[in-house]
Amino acid sequence: MTGVQTCALPILLIIAIATVTLLKPTLTIVAGIILVAACPGGAMSNYYVYLANANVALSVTLSAVSTLMGFFTLPLLATLGFELLLNGVEHIEIPAEKMIGQLFLLLVLPTACGMWIKYRWPRWTLDHTKALRIISLLILALVILFVILNQAEQLLIH
Repeated sequence: MTGVQTCALPILLIIAIATVTLLKPTLTIVAGIILVAACPGGAMSNYYVYLANANVALSVTLSAVSTLMGFFTLPLLATLGFELLLNGVEHIEIPAEKMIGQLFLLLVLPTACGMWIKYRWPRWTLDHTKALRIISLLILALVILFVILNQAEQLLIH
């Protein structure tokens, strides 16, 4: 599992370098591409795996491993990418406490609540699977809407 995660990060950085080399975007876009390539796999994949009726336990495990590795690999790969592609022009500090809080709020808490509800009321969750999927999709849409509204000023500037 960790071998797959470990290989994916350098490959993403190589893809980012190729993209920047071919497209030659602005420095701000380059910084964004580097950060996206250096970030661990997202918790959103867990939801899509759930919607596809695939192996959610495996997805959550991979996300957890990727997230834990991200605390070390994100600063390392971001620094490496900035040095390679921006010649050290841009420096972005990674707010670890905020990242941990967001990971808890968006990954750990919903996953733990879902697991507890399914454990506590297995029959009820089975009977209401369709409604629970719709509710979770609405919650996801609200989170996305909140992020967009929260960042509206930045989105309009760029």
